[in-house]
Amino acid sequence: MREGGWWDVARQNKGMSEDEGMRSRDSKLLQELSAILLDVSQRAEGLLGQRDRGLVALWQKSRLRHAATNSVPRFLSLLQHASQMGQQELRRPLATLAGVYQDVSGQRLETLWRETVSLCNERLAEVMEALLGNPQLRPLAHAGAAMFSVALDVAGQHTYHWMETRLATALSGVRKRLASVYKLSPSECSVTLSVALPPLPQSKLPLAGLVEVLLEEWLLRPLQTLAAIRPTAELYRLKRKIMDSPFKHQALLVADQFVMTFDGHLYELPRSRPLLLAQDVSADPSFTLLLGSDSQSFLLIEMNNSSINVQQNGQVRADCIHAVTHTFHSDSGVSVRRGSSIVQVANQKGVSVSCDPSLELCSFTLDGWLHGTSTGLLGINDNEAGNDFPLPDGSQAENLDSFLYSWQMKPERFRPPAPAAMSPVSCDSLFSSPDSPLGSCFRVVDPAQFLSVCESSSSGAPCRLASAFVHLCQQNYIPLEVPVQCLKV
Repeated sequence: MREGGWWDVARQNKGMSEDEGMRSRDSKLLQELSAILLDVSQRAEGLLGQRDRGLVALWQKSRLRHAATNSVPRFLSLLQHASQMGQQELRRPLATLAGVYQDVSGQRLETLWRETVSLCNERLAEVMEALLGNPQLRPLAHAGAAMFSVALDVAGQHTYHWMETRLATALSGVRKRLASVYKLSPSECSVTLSVALPPLPQSKLPLAGLVEVLLEEWLLRPLQTLAAIRPTAELYRLKRKIMDSPFKHQALLVADQFVMTFDGHLYELPRSRPLLLAQDVSADPSFTLLLGSDSQSFLLIEMNNSSINVQQNGQVRADCIHAVTHTFHSDSGVSVRRGSSIVQVANQKGVSVSCDPSLELCSFTLDGWLHGTSTGLLGINDNEAGNDFPLPDGSQAENLDSFLYSWQMKPERFRPPAPAAMSPVSCDSLFSSPDSPLGSCFRVVDPAQFLSVCESSSSGAPCRLASAFVHLCQQNYIPLEVPVQCLKV
């Protein structure tokens, strides 16, 4: 028993010593780990505490901080300044060009102009002296030359300011686009960069990425436009912007098949007749325009209690009894002029109708002071996009069909379409082909809706629509003629 007890005690003492050794090793390991953590924390505290050698000092001296706080804001401000300068220069384009000329030649354009005027004055005085041949008339010659010089200078300045205003108006769209591309707001710490992306079909949205869209719209599309550019069309477009007058409203009737409204919408008419094209809704009505149901009453015009009937063959009757051969004047101030190819009806209030039976085209024009007084199938002449399809009760139609049929007069009569000869030209060759005879006007009058309406209409539509297109181009100062193929139809 003693031996067994002693052995048990020895084993217990040995187990206790082993446990104490393990605890001692664990304690040393924990002390080493805590020493490492303590050393790291002390070093971090030292770096943060010493500004000369700490992270704060390193950040303050780093290029990244200098770029974030100085270079980038300065670059953004320079971009904003360049955008504003570009917009400012486009407000005075001729002054900008004059400044460029001065930078290149070293001479002010005003000085050159005055030298030219002075030279013209001297030569004019010499010519006048030689022509008069009387020394006593020399003072008169010098005075006349001086007056001519002043008049030329004043005319030149007025022409300069007029061209400046017109060019600034023509470039207003460029200024707006430039202003919307880049915006910087230092007070709100915001930068806005706008990239115009095209409306994509829903089927292509998952497939088209931003890079593909940017490459197509910013690189390929401009290159295609540059390759298809027509210098003549661009010059005509600029001329139209300079000379455009907003003080008249015009709508078109093409044969008895199409109309173009005051707001520029083109559509095909229904076959039911008669149709109310336009009516004065002011307190003192002065006109009504009605599309008749047969060729003998093609266009019925009522002005100032006088009625004018224009037939499809060009014959005109006034007040149902007077056959107009050359001119007609009513007691109410309505005048009718019938020429070899044009019939014109007008009153003293600024309403006029002009028809060319050979081209099957009639134009209806209202002066600016009749703004918003007309309603009917030709729309409202107020240049507002939200009321293009008015109904007789003053509301807006929900669709084109309800708009067209709402202006049918009673009793309704269905007029079957006249058999149209096959057109010698196609819709594509007139309104989309690069070789179109109407191409020089594509940048002024948009051919897209002409092409769309033409493709959905009868075979005789291309030449009829071409006549309307040419008329619009001529109204915009573009010398265009109806294609020769259509004149033979």
